[in-house]
Amino acid sequence: MSFLSQFTLSEPLMRWREPTAYSRRDLAQRGRLILFSLVLMIPSLLIIISPEPIRARMILASFFGVIGVAIFIRVWFGAGDVVCLQQDHVSKASSRPARRTRYKDIVSCSVSHDSYRDAKFAIVAFALKKGLPAGQVTQIALPDDSSLERALHILRDKGIKIEGHDMPPNTY
Repeated sequence: MSFLSQFTLSEPLMRWREPTAYSRRDLAQRGRLILFSLVLMIPSLLIIISPEPIRARMILASFFGVIGVAIFIRVWFGAGDVVCLQQDHVSKASSRPARRTRYKDIVSCSVSHDSYRDAKFAIVAFALKKGLPAGQVTQIALPDDSSLERALHILRDKGIKIEGHDMPPNTY
C-alpha cells in the first residue's frame, strides 16, 4: 500500500440528490409554513415596535427579511440534499460537515411512497440504535424508480432489515 492511497477517498457505492418535490412538500406543511411566515413577519414587527432608533431597526429588519427570503428560495427552487451510500455509512450533505450514520448503527429501515404535485418519490426511514449522538441521518428520499431498488439492495447487502417494501432478494 502506498503512502498516497491512505489519503484518497473511496468512491461512493451510490450518490444522488434528493427529489426537489420532497423538500417542497416539507415546506408546504402547515407547521413549517407558519414558522416561515413568522420569520418573514419579524422585520415588520421590528419596524412597528421600534420607537426611536429607526435606522438600527431597519438594518436588523432587513437582515431578517433577507435571511427569510434566502431560506425560502433555497428550499423552494434549489436542488435537494446530496445523499451518498458509502462503504461503511450513509451521509447526507444538508450542512457542513455532512451528517453520517454508520450501517452498524441502523437496526432496520422502512420504505414509504409519497408524492407532491405529481412528482413521486420514496422515503426510506431508518430505525437507529439507542444512545447515538444527535445529528444522525434518520431518513432519505429517493426518486421512485430503479435507484430505489439499487439503494435498497445496497442496504440489504450491508445487513439492514428492510420493512414495507417487497423486493425479490436478487433484483440488482
